Amino acid sequence: MEKKPSEIYEEYSRNIITTSLAAKHFISIIENSGDQKQRLQALSYLNRIEIVDSEVFDLLENLMISDSNENVRKAAVEYIKESFFEKAFDPMKFSYEHETSIKNIITIISTIGKIDSIKARTFLLREIEKIDNEMFNVKIFTDKKYSNKELAEYFIEYLIINNLEQKYDKMEYKIKNNHIIELNLSDVSSHVFEWNVLNKVPIYLVELCFLRKLSLKFNKLRNIPVSLKDLKYLEAIDLSYNKIKKFPQTIESFSALRELNISYNRIDKIPNSISRLVNLEIFNLRANSLKELPTEINYLKNLRNLNLRDNILLDLPHTFQYLYKLEFLDLGSNNLVKIPTSLKFLKNLKYLNISGNEIRSVPLWINELQSLEELHISDNKITELPETMGALKNLSSLTLWNNGLENLPESFKKLKKLKVLNLSWNNFSQLPIFLELLPNLEILSLWGNKIKVLPSQSLKFPSLKILDLNFNNIKEIPESIKKLKRDGITIYK
Repeated sequence: MEKKPSEIYEEYSRNIITTSLAAKHFISIIENSGDQKQRLQALSYLNRIEIVDSEVFDLLENLMISDSNENVRKAAVEYIKESFFEKAFDPMKFSYEHETSIKNIITIISTIGKIDSIKARTFLLREIEKIDNEMFNVKIFTDKKYSNKELAEYFIEYLIINNLEQKYDKMEYKIKNNHIIELNLSDVSSHVFEWNVLNKVPIYLVELCFLRKLSLKFNKLRNIPVSLKDLKYLEAIDLSYNKIKKFPQTIESFSALRELNISYNRIDKIPNSISRLVNLEIFNLRANSLKELPTEINYLKNLRNLNLRDNILLDLPHTFQYLYKLEFLDLGSNNLVKIPTSLKFLKNLKYLNISGNEIRSVPLWINELQSLEELHISDNKITELPETMGALKNLSSLTLWNNGLENLPESFKKLKKLKVLNLSWNNFSQLPIFLELLPNLEILSLWGNKIKVLPSQSLKFPSLKILDLNFNNIKEIPESIKKLKRDGITIYK
């Protein structure tokens, strides 16, 4: 019975067998074994004992060209690259002409690109000249300033795009300075019968080393390969609408990342190492299964936009208060029972959505959010609002529908910039008349309240365009409301 490669190597390491005998055993396994794993191990050990004679070279050449297993062919290419580099060009060129595996072709071209010879350069230029894609400007490479390595990198990027186009006809990409900087593989799994389902990210995408934006949304991905960590220029990645359950560890290595969309997945925990993404500005975690956020969230000092809608959050960590640059925060449809105190310190916050929670009151400190322009507190259990809300001098849109409100604080008359006010599905029994003093109010919705009688006195509403009174108990429209309609205001009743 043939010994395993590990057993042979153990005997070699203990000087039980000679280097020559160990090599013969390894070669025998490579040539005769039907176990591909054993063959790959034998190749690895053969390389480790540094056998670089002509017999091994001939074996590797043969494997590169004719072996049926692409992993064995790739291992042979790597072996020649490492141990027979000075003789690598001819076998690499010949192997390229017969190879069908894209990952092996990439390894071959990459190796040729490292060979500083006229033969290697001529070969690369000839292959580049064959490119039939108007997106790739092949004419510029007649300039001698490009090294063989740069020629190889350019050709590899073309090979990757060509391979992807053959598989997915919906893909898009953008080129700048002769490199792929954007790649869109969104929804490529939607072909008839799903023959080309994208459930794994192609490892060779790491070769697109100048990539800045990558979209992989609407596929069936469960993770992204660790090898992609070398995409050091990546600034935006979209992984939304996939089947990811665990936050991909690879993402933590994208130090240049500014935008991350991982919404509509199945993630239940954000790791502490999220703190490494110090350049992140936009973070979309909508529609996952998050119960909490790590305290290390405060390291995301450049975060401006954070979407946590449709999770199961009960609260926010106290360190959340240090996200000083945050302008947009969506906490809608979670399990919050109060507005987190940490929000009090977010002085640059312009948009806040906390609709669809279990909140019963609005804190007095709400007036601290002086930059707030949009506030959505709908679908909660709020029955009263504090007078301090009138101090939100920049507020332009306020939605409060589906709460238990019966009236508004008088301070609302100070909301001079308010344009949209939605009070639908509350318990108002009358139209808050002082709202007519708001100079910029354009839309006022009181749909689904308990209003029976409308005011008879003349109303101003200088900027009002829409007044929605649908689903109330109003039986008679007074002249004051009719006049508003004659003045061009759309009234729904």
